[in-house]
Amino acid sequence: MPLEYKKTFSPGENLWPVAVKLSLSDVAQRPNTEIVSCKECGEQFGIQNAIAAIRPMQQLKEQLEQWLARDHGDEKRHRDRYEFRF
Repeated sequence: MPLEYKKTFSPGENLWPVAVKLSLSDVAQRPNTEIVSCKECGEQFGIQNAIAAIRPMQQLKEQLEQWLARDHGDEKRHRDRYEFRF
């Protein structure tokens, strides 16, 4: 099922970049998507370059890899999406 996107935004609304589990969306089929795989289980997440322009993509990928590793360390399942807040 494709993700629904807002067409309008409220003033002052924060638009943080997100990583979305690929099994839940078609984000991998969108242009300029970076794929990050969990080193423990191989589950994949997509981050779009255009959204991530506020921070270097490498920084976002490293942060996501840390969160995914922490999930395994805490014996938790991965979330469906991870929001990058700066």
